[in-house]
Amino acid sequence: MSFSSSVKTELADLGVERDCCLKAETYGLLLFSRSFTASEMLLQTENRAVAQRWYHFVKKVCAVKPVLQESKAGVCHLSIPSPSDRIKVLETFGHSAQETSLHVNRANLEDECCMQAFVRGAFLSCASMTDPNKEYHLEFLMPRRRLSGDFVSILNELQIPSSQTLRKGVGVIYLKGSEHIEDLLTNIGAMSSTLQLMNVKIYKDMRNVINRRANCETANITRTVEAALTQAEDIAFLSEIGEFEKLPARLREVAILRRDNPELSLSELGKLATPQLSRSGVNHRLTKLSELAAELRKKHSKTKG
Repeated sequence: MSFSSSVKTELADLGVERDCCLKAETYGLLLFSRSFTASEMLLQTENRAVAQRWYHFVKKVCAVKPVLQESKAGVCHLSIPSPSDRIKVLETFGHSAQETSLHVNRANLEDECCMQAFVRGAFLSCASMTDPNKEYHLEFLMPRRRLSGDFVSILNELQIPSSQTLRKGVGVIYLKGSEHIEDLLTNIGAMSSTLQLMNVKIYKDMRNVINRRANCETANITRTVEAALTQAEDIAFLSEIGEFEKLPARLREVAILRRDNPELSLSELGKLATPQLSRSGVNHRLTKLSELAAELRKKHSKTKG
């Protein structure tokens, strides 16, 4: 089961205590179905729990008898075949058969709880979510473009920021960012899904922190190895041209420690020195060695030339 389907199944199992919220959710289920007109009322869904909720809510609130059919592919088709029943449904929510452009009739949304129930119905009918392990994205595919503005206004009243776009001429209202999606799921009652989303976010944040630390440590190790190789080359060059034994004792000690311990960090080399040296002390002496080797390389290059 996809995350989106799991959220819908959770919502479809919720009880509704207040009659006003029952009506508001039923309104959302119908208004955002595939068709909601005097000539056709239709919802198609692969989630049987959503289909059952649509069927029972419409029957109870509107006092009509919907028809539920399921295809061999598992797609549920819900409809209201009777023309008189469709008119009755429209009138239940303050609409008429003569309307040419549907809008949200705010008379059906008495309180904030009704708006939340209405959004829940819309989610069940036309929303989908991406698996949060991959991306934070939730969208409502508007069956009628003119409803988009009304719906965004309702989300804004619930303090849920959203964005709008067109996809192949169809209106899409979408949310990105785990916080906004969590707020919406909480508002419509999907508490288990909200907690699951929060757990995914915590896991991803921890994984990102670990990856950043690992990358940082890898970069530090790489720099240490590259520096040690360069220092070893300088020390080998000084030995090759007979300058190693001429080094001051303090430089020669650090050079020997680096040559014999190429894998150690500067701090670890400092602990082996007598007396012990700080990291900056070891770095200073190795830098002097590198500068001396560079100077002698130039002289040898000119001599050969």
